[in-house]
Amino acid sequence: MPTIQETINSGCWEECPRQEQFIRMARDEISLETVEQFYNFLQGEVPPQLYMKRPPHLSGAMAFRIIYYLQEIMGVLPDKYERCITCGCIYDSENEGSSARGCHCDGCRKD
Repeated sequence: MPTIQETINSGCWEECPRQEQFIRMARDEISLETVEQFYNFLQGEVPPQLYMKRPPHLSGAMAFRIIYYLQEIMGVLPDKYERCITCGCIYDSENEGSSARGCHCDGCRKD
């Protein structure tokens, strides 16, 4: 089976009847580390390969609101990453944490 990138590069992407399936597959392959890097970037931590005169400097809460929008409205990021309301870290809610009384990572969870 061709990779997602091979399918895109082949030129048949526009006519592909399974285009939505490929988009979902690409979204689901986005790792926790990648989302954490984006979260940190939104707070002003610019990767060394980028040069920006005015990088974003959002609070953790505002940065996660952007991630949340990309999850819920645009469907770009998988809807399994949450921000702990106690420590502010990003965690994978399918593998850890609790949302019984707000989102808490395993380190901060209060059962």
